[in-house]
Amino acid sequence: MQIKKDNQQNGSIKLTVSLDKTECHNYYQKVLDKIKQNFSQKGFRKGTVPQKLIEKNASSQLLLEYEESALRKIVSNGLEREKIVPVLRPEIKIVKSAPGEIFECEIEVVPYPKIRIGQYKNLKLKKGEIQVSKQEIDKALEFLKQSRASFKNVSRPAKQNDQLEIS
Repeated sequence: MQIKKDNQQNGSIKLTVSLDKTECHNYYQKVLDKIKQNFSQKGFRKGTVPQKLIEKNASSQLLLEYEESALRKIVSNGLEREKIVPVLRPEIKIVKSAPGEIFECEIEVVPYPKIRIGQYKNLKLKKGEIQVSKQEIDKALEFLKQSRASFKNVSRPAKQNDQLEIS
């Protein structure tokens, strides 16, 4: 596996990963063996279908599983090899893919930032004076009275500032 690393301007890292032909062939063979176990074709028992027929009749499934199995290993191994811990799920783009022959993809990942802790011990902070005016206290108390007010039902004629419900 060959990895080319590019640091992007937005802080992300772009890895271009390509597999050599033997690695591609190994992934392809594993996928082919897996599909062959459950593949059925008229005239053949399950698991005994020749490789050429599987390649002809299940080419889309073969390609899909080949790419998935290759990507699964490439992403984890590539990030581990480059010592990148991603913040988000990486964006993956397959550039070249031919089952058993070639596989190349681009992985764009946002890594955790490197954090350096400065001097944090023995810090001196100035305590500020907090002053509250009588008006602010009165305003806060009035707000609390209004927000927690409850209504009582009375049986008398309505007066000024009474709440009425008319139906």
